[in-house]
Amino acid sequence: MNRLMNYLILLFVSLFCLALAVTSFVSADNLADGLVTGRAFWTYLVVLLGSVCLLGYLTERKRLRITWVDGAWSLFIGWACLSCFSDWNALSGKCAFLLSLLVLWFILRLLFLFRPETRGFLTGLWLTVALLEAVSGMAQLYGFTYSHHALFNLTGTFFNPGPYSGFLAILLPWALHVALHNRKLTGHYAWLCVLVICVVLPAGRSRSAWIAALLGSAWVLIGYYKAAISYYVRQYPKRIAAMLLAVVLLLAGGAYGMYHLKKDSADGRLLMWKVSAQIIREQQGLGVGVGHFPEAFAEAQASYLRHASSQEKWVAGCPEYAFNEYLQMAVELGIFPLLLFLMVGGGAFLLAVRTKQSGIAGALIAFAIFAFSSYPLQLPDFWILWVCLCALAIPTRYATENNWLPVQRLGMIGMAVCSLFVCTSAADRYKAYEQWNRLKMLHNNKAYEAATEGYVALYDILKQNPRYLFEAAQCLNHSERLEEGSQYLRQAVRYSSDPMIRYVLAKNEQEAGNYLEAERLLLHAIDILPERIYPYYLLANLYAEPDFYQPDKRQEMADSVWHKKPKVESQAIREMREKVKEWKKSKIESKEHRK
Repeated sequence: MNRLMNYLILLFVSLFCLALAVTSFVSADNLADGLVTGRAFWTYLVVLLGSVCLLGYLTERKRLRITWVDGAWSLFIGWACLSCFSDWNALSGKCAFLLSLLVLWFILRLLFLFRPETRGFLTGLWLTVALLEAVSGMAQLYGFTYSHHALFNLTGTFFNPGPYSGFLAILLPWALHVALHNRKLTGHYAWLCVLVICVVLPAGRSRSAWIAALLGSAWVLIGYYKAAISYYVRQYPKRIAAMLLAVVLLLAGGAYGMYHLKKDSADGRLLMWKVSAQIIREQQGLGVGVGHFPEAFAEAQASYLRHASSQEKWVAGCPEYAFNEYLQMAVELGIFPLLLFLMVGGGAFLLAVRTKQSGIAGALIAFAIFAFSSYPLQLPDFWILWVCLCALAIPTRYATENNWLPVQRLGMIGMAVCSLFVCTSAADRYKAYEQWNRLKMLHNNKAYEAATEGYVALYDILKQNPRYLFEAAQCLNHSERLEEGSQYLRQAVRYSSDPMIRYVLAKNEQEAGNYLEAERLLLHAIDILPERIYPYYLLANLYAEPDFYQPDKRQEMADSVWHKKPKVESQAIREMREKVKEWKKSKIESKEHRK
């Protein structure tokens, strides 16, 4: 009987590890934004399965020795959850996901204690995931399968090539370590993973991923060839110095080339970081709250661009993220939680180095570098990978004294209860995303009136999602419920920097006869993104209103529409300019007629 129970527990642990590793392959086509939301809901189920696995070890006599890294992680998650209380109803999904990560952390720590072989099994699974991700990318490149983005032919199981490339870049040093330290079948398998990743990674055109992969892999190689490197440094110091100089020059040239490969993109990210740093200074390091980065960014950028250069105004955008997770964390949570997060990552790295897990250390380096100029922690897949890496980095030690065993067992039961609560509380959100996905079909087919009541019914659950709010406002506007539509748009502004929300809100105010408010909104939108042509066109139309007629201002706006250089030529811009041209022509004809 005991043997049968052990086999069942082992089966559940294996299923948990498998479900955990394949998170990046989950896609819920029945949900709105299924590549992200589907994986978040999948995480809840995985954590519940892991908690059930732990219940099978309640009789174990081993007690986990808690480290300061465990404490820092718990404090970080607790602080992040508390920051959600200001928008509890709106951001309960984010809070639930954070709690799931906390539970997942200790599930892994305890499983590594009770089942040490889980470490090797999980490593093998992650290598398989890396191989399958790389193969799926190759299939997309050669046209055998479709990508998840209309503009890119390489996305893997992600929405665009940036996160996909970063995911592979993080797993590459880990695979390289396994390949170097295993001579048999496992080593050959790892070399295959390394080869396929190296073939696919350049096609992603992600500079952040390239640098992350290079430095993470360099750490692994330096650790493996440490003795040989030390010998050559002692024997040939001048030759080594020349080689180092050549490497520095090569890296400098590579950095210059990568900067000019996508110059506007690089300048845009530098601007994002400057504006984000400005928010941190203004907030005195306290944070604006989880989910409120876009709103804070838009307001700060409007202030910054009043004194910015023409190049900065040209590359300005309306990002959802800071493209730097450290800055984003400082903006939303504050400086202290950022320090806690860095303590967790730094502590895990030092422990990995101390225990000679160079693959884990290299993967953590790659993660840290990629997070410097991208947004991995906005996606569930990367959080799962981060928790796995950090948990693996911490050596599993158990205390000889058993005084705290009852507390540990209560904690294991508590984790199971917490996981069950998270899963049950997510049921309404799951149904809401499912319903929203069905309503999207009506919205995309412009059946706005038919979809209106459905959108309104989802407000309490989805009111933190700006895309939902914008779609709902469109439906309300077309149903001649402008006041309600404006309320939804004002709510959307709290969670988005998208100027289109402000443009539509201004049009609503114009139709309602609130011309001064419409003017204020459009002028503020221009402050946020001064090189966009559309708000100038909307202002030109606003100043043509009989009750708000201002010919001089209209002329000024029309000139801006005509002379401003668009980032991308489009049919919409050509139509706006054609209408401005017709207006100018009619104005000239009117003057001649009066003469």
